Amino acid sequence: MKPQQKRQPIRQKPRQAAKRSETKRVHQGIAIEASLKIGMNVILSIASVTALIKLWPYQEIQQAKLAEVRRAVAESEIRVDQLRNQLNRNFDPEQTKKLMQEQSYRVDPNQRRIFWMYQEQ
Repeated sequence: MKPQQKRQPIRQKPRQAAKRSETKRVHQGIAIEASLKIGMNVILSIASVTALIKLWPYQEIQQAKLAEVRRAVAESEIRVDQLRNQLNRNFDPEQTKKLMQEQSYRVDPNQRRIFWMYQEQ
C-alpha cells in the first residue's frame, strides 16, 4: 500500500476565477436594478394612493353638482315641453277661435252667451 498522500487543494485556473467574479457582478447588477425598480414602483404607488385620497372629496362635490344640474335639466325639459305644446296650439288654425275667446272678451258670433239669473223666492 502506498502511504496516503495529502491532497492538495485544487487550484482554480485564473480564467475560472475571473468568470465567477464577472458572473457575481452581473447578478449583483441585476439585483440592484430589480431593487431600484421595486422601490420606484412602491414610491409611485404611494404617490398615486395619496393623490386619490386627496381627490376623493373633490369628486364627491362634483357628483353632487352633476346631480343638481341633471335635476335642473329635467325641470327645464318639462317646461320646454309645455311651452312647445302651447306654441303648437297657438299656431294651430283649428284653435284660432277658441284662443281668441280665451284671451279676450269676444265671443264667436255663432255662439250665444248665457247669463245665469237667480230668482228670489
